[in-house]
Amino acid sequence: MQDREYLNNWVFHFNGFTNNWYAIPREHYLEYFQNSKSKNVLKSSDINTLLEILHKVKGDASLVKSVLK
Repeated sequence: MQDREYLNNWVFHFNGFTNNWYAIPREHYLEYFQNSKSKNVLKSSDINTLLEILHKVKGDASLVKSVLK
């Protein structure tokens, strides 16, 4: 796996109304547009924060909560 290939499984979206970036696992993409407060969505005002979190867990959504504690 190349250095950042794991990001291919994530969709990033900027919401201009909230001024936040969202990182959504590809398999939960449709869920996000139905409910942006979904437990499967990461949110930050800075996209670099999201990238740093995903880098720490190599894109594994199941490990994200352990990094945020």
